[in-house]
Amino acid sequence: MFKCWVFMDKKEGTYNHCTACKIKKNCCCDFDDGIDNIIATSEEKNILLKRVGKEYEKYFKKINDSAYNILSINSVCPFYKNGCTVYDIRPSDCRLFPFDLKNINGKYYLIKYDLPCGSKLVDEDNLDSIINTLKTIIDTYTDKKLEERVNKLKFDIVREIET
Repeated sequence: MFKCWVFMDKKEGTYNHCTACKIKKNCCCDFDDGIDNIIATSEEKNILLKRVGKEYEKYFKKINDSAYNILSINSVCPFYKNGCTVYDIRPSDCRLFPFDLKNINGKYYLIKYDLPCGSKLVDEDNLDSIINTLKTIIDTYTDKKLEERVNKLKFDIVREIET
C-alpha cells in the first residue's frame, strides 16, 4: 500500500497537528480504509476545480445538489502530491480535522476524535467559520451511511451545534 508522509512548509491549520503524529499515519494518504472520504460543498468543488482544472472533475462524486465526495486514487487524495497542493483552499472537511460534526439522537455536536496520533490541534481559531460553512450541508455531512467508517473511532463531545 502506498504511504506518504510529506507536508507543505506551512505552519498553520493542521500542519502542527499532523507533523506531531506519533504513528506517522498520513490521513490524506490513507482515507479510504480508515477515515471516510472527504466531503466538499458545491462551492468548494468549484473553487478547487478552478485551481486544478476540469480534468479533476472525475474525483468528485455527487451526493446531492449541495455536496460531493472527493474520491481517492489508491487511497490517496487526488490533491496530494508531496504535500497538499490545495492547502490554502482545502475543503472545510479537511480544515475541521481532527474535529467533526455528528448527529447524535437528532442533535448536532462538534466532536473531537481521540486519535492514536496523540497530538493536539493548535489552531482552533477558525472552528466557528468552518462549522458555519458545513451547516449548509449538515444533514449530508452527518448522514449515517457516510459516518459508518468513523463511528468506530473514539471521540469526545466538545459542544452542541445550533442549526
